[in-house]
Amino acid sequence: MKEFMDKLNNLPKPVQYIIAIIIFFIAFYISYSLF
Repeated sequence: MKEFMDKLNNLPKPVQYIIAIIIFFIAFYISYSLF
């Protein structure tokens, strides 16, 4: 997991924001479909 975070830190800022938004939507979708 730490290697993954290090790879994220090496990415340009817009890419980091896009990945964060995608992860947020996936987490929201999973929690929405569970309840």
